[in-house]
Amino acid sequence: MITIELKNANEIVHPFNRNLINDTLHEYLMKEGREKYKEQQFLLFFKGNFNETEKQMIERTIHQFYMKEKKWYKFVDHYDDWYRLVGLFCIKGK
Repeated sequence: MITIELKNANEIVHPFNRNLINDTLHEYLMKEGREKYKEQQFLLFFKGNFNETEKQMIERTIHQFYMKEKKWYKFVDHYDDWYRLVGLFCIKGK
């Protein structure tokens, strides 16, 4: 479990785009996830005094952000394989 202490719920969102999470939070989660939870699921626990609306906003923002990230990485992974295959044929042809 990764525990994140917040003063208020708005600390998780990017200051210029409320649909994104804060860059510092994203970097922290990626670093912690890579170091401690390689290829495992983990829980996020946000510590703070939040009302029900704020809890839902935190959950929705985190979920939507990482679902978009997952789609992007799947897209890149798919096309990366094709580019490598085409590159392999171009190199073999010379």
